[in-house]
Amino acid sequence: MVSNCFQEQFMLMAQDLAGFSPAEGDKLRKTLVKKSVEKLDAIYKERQDARDKFIKGAKEVSNVSTEIATNLWEEIDFFAQYGFNKSHAVAYAIDSYYAAWLHTHYETDWLSTILETEKGDPSRMAKAISEVKSYGYKFSPIDVNYSGDEWYYSKDLKAFVPPLSSLKGTGDKAVDEIMVHRPYRNLDELLFTSEGEWKHSKMNKASFASLCKMEAFGSLEEMKNGHIANHRQLFDLIIGQYDTLRKGRYGITDAAKRKMEKKGETPPLIVDTLLTEILQDASDWSRTDKIKNQFELSSNTSDELLYPLDLIQKLKQQDIPSALTLPEGKAIAWFCIMDGFEVKKTKNNKNFIKATVSDNEGNISKIKIWGDMDTSDFAYTIWIAEVTMQKDWGLSTNSFKMKRVTVFD
Repeated sequence: MVSNCFQEQFMLMAQDLAGFSPAEGDKLRKTLVKKSVEKLDAIYKERQDARDKFIKGAKEVSNVSTEIATNLWEEIDFFAQYGFNKSHAVAYAIDSYYAAWLHTHYETDWLSTILETEKGDPSRMAKAISEVKSYGYKFSPIDVNYSGDEWYYSKDLKAFVPPLSSLKGTGDKAVDEIMVHRPYRNLDELLFTSEGEWKHSKMNKASFASLCKMEAFGSLEEMKNGHIANHRQLFDLIIGQYDTLRKGRYGITDAAKRKMEKKGETPPLIVDTLLTEILQDASDWSRTDKIKNQFELSSNTSDELLYPLDLIQKLKQQDIPSALTLPEGKAIAWFCIMDGFEVKKTKNNKNFIKATVSDNEGNISKIKIWGDMDTSDFAYTIWIAEVTMQKDWGLSTNSFKMKRVTVFD
């Protein structure tokens, strides 16, 4: 069988059996590994020409019948879709051995490297996180006191920690400054020096806004003890009063502070004053707003936010599978609609929605939703529906066969 050979071997076969020159044999290799086979494509013509030359050459050079040469060509053509050359095979084997050894003896370091490598591609990142979780590991939220400039495993947190450097609005210099000044135990240490001056020169308003929206201040005392209920309040405090806070611990100029002290007055701490005002409104961002914030800033979001654990457990208890794991046929299943859907029409003027859907196992696919729906609040919603899976057409459902699952913020 040809399926156990390398590319170099079928190149030599084409030369010895069908009279190809070495250059033509190498061109044959390149032609066969190209994936496009559309009949109007130039690549398709290349393949057909190579096929005809091989079958004709095999008969003329080696007296091989057309039937045998055709069967041999089909085996070579099939193999070429997944085969590779011998030099690559050796290199991949060595790399695979190194990877397996590192994974076995330095598992958390190796997995951290994988996460760091995939952080620029949201879909690959989601799959990497899902795989790491399958080994029983946990993930920490991004945090100013723990996150660095790359992914790593924290023994203290017993979790993988995402990097600050992956956030839009937080540049390398800001990350360096954060790491130099931390730990930050509370808001005062986060914002001011021991003398009461504004602490930061590289970490600007955009950096603070990004970190608030990513809920990256969870390790501050005020957040842990509940004095500040949520990061939206913190966002209002820091971003809404940024210029005031930059004046220092008291929120006034040195001249104004001295003037008050001359009168025997003690200026109040600006953070305490602002908190009194801001804490009157304890409302948080909605789940959808939080997901949008995280995708906008890091091209990813936490599974716990996108797929609430209590909801996933209920779906499992009721034996409702993910639509993205269905075999062919119809079934009641669930899916999460991601952002970026399209409302379209067929040539027959039939309305449908083309959407990207995902699940908590890192699977991503497309689905056609036939019929009309209100899409004003569609992104990141979770649905249970009667879904049809077809090999050639993929996932589809109908709007009247869908029920939105309520997800509480």
